[in-house]
Amino acid sequence: MGLIINELPEIDKVYTDHIQALNDPKLRKEYQDLCFDLHLPCPSAYWTLETSIKNKIIERKRQPAGSWTRNFWNWMAMSQLSINCNAVTPDFGAGYLTWKTTSGVIKGSTTDIIEIGTGANFTFETQGGHGYRAGVTTNYGILVGTDATAFSIENYVLGALIANGTGAGQLSYQGMAIPSVTWTQGSLTMNVNWNRYMNNNSGGDITVEEVGLAAYTEQGYILFERHVTGGLAVPATAQLKCDYDMSIVYSA
Repeated sequence: MGLIINELPEIDKVYTDHIQALNDPKLRKEYQDLCFDLHLPCPSAYWTLETSIKNKIIERKRQPAGSWTRNFWNWMAMSQLSINCNAVTPDFGAGYLTWKTTSGVIKGSTTDIIEIGTGANFTFETQGGHGYRAGVTTNYGILVGTDATAFSIENYVLGALIANGTGAGQLSYQGMAIPSVTWTQGSLTMNVNWNRYMNNNSGGDITVEEVGLAAYTEQGYILFERHVTGGLAVPATAQLKCDYDMSIVYSA
């Protein structure tokens, strides 16, 4: 039996509770405990943004992540259920199992699904994290921008991506390392940490208003998560560190 969320009489309350839970550690813990009791998978993700000069921290923000795009939800459905695009002529929006690349191209295939890359080959595995582990590029990986527009599930690209470089308004993106993976037996929790460094050699201050996670896939570069930061100043000569932590509590 399927749950048709848009027919629930308390949809506004459900949405409000969801947003409240994202920003309330106590409610997040209650939701996680409930999932644990019901033997349901319960991923939890956080963004940590930190600026520093000569290893001295200037500002640090840790905020819950949960702004997953339609691309992410479609990828989840297609990969977990092994199904293809459900439209002969692809469209993008509610009801379509398709994807939209960061260049704005709508893609869909009745014989293929979104496959995250692993180096030269594409499979369902992401050994070494190649699908997100970007080099010195702003095509994919952890990306930042200056657009403070509220998140929409239809987002497929950052509103105003900060370019790589040393010119005005630019940051020098560093290559990303293989993510760390840790297991905590006591809490039955698997944690994965991605991070990326960016240096402000532009000569002026830059305010980061958005951060996102984009994947390198066989079908193009796809934005899976976009988070609005509330504004984080990166002064001239400062370094920005972005961490994306995702944890999953196992039932046993």
